[in-house]
Amino acid sequence: MDSTTSALLGALIGSAAALVSASLASLVALHNERKRHEEAARASAVQALRAAAAAAFTEFYNFSHAISWITWYAKHDPVSVDFAMARSYEQENHAAIPKLQGALAVVASLNFAVYEELQPLVHRLFVIDRHVSTAVVGLRDDRARAIAALGEILDDVNELQDRLPVELNRVMRLEG
Repeated sequence: MDSTTSALLGALIGSAAALVSASLASLVALHNERKRHEEAARASAVQALRAAAAAAFTEFYNFSHAISWITWYAKHDPVSVDFAMARSYEQENHAAIPKLQGALAVVASLNFAVYEELQPLVHRLFVIDRHVSTAVVGLRDDRARAIAALGEILDDVNELQDRLPVELNRVMRLEG
């Protein structure tokens, strides 16, 4: 093999090595960029889910506060529980339910498993609300019994409210 052929062969091998090296570098860079993009998308989804869960818990607190408020008065100041307070409860309740359900719908749209994790709490809240609403309606027929029933619910709603921070923390950890 003469020197020209050797030089040409060396240049060809060098060019092939440079091409392979550049191709591998491009593939690695593309892989890294895809990973970075996937991680950013995941972080964004987790952030959106956390924001939605926080909004749902805020509405949960607002709704449970209305229950806590009327049941606290029934237990500690029963004379103050009148038809005006009952109407106020019904108005707050009527406004709170769609907000809570809307916030939960957003959570469900982002992550149905997290939504399902919230369902036992939501179910418990609606059971308590049903008892309160029944007692509030009962104020018309038997005020003493309705006030007693409302007062008995206070411990249940307080227990539920005490669980909320723990449940919020647990739910926030599910996807993060």
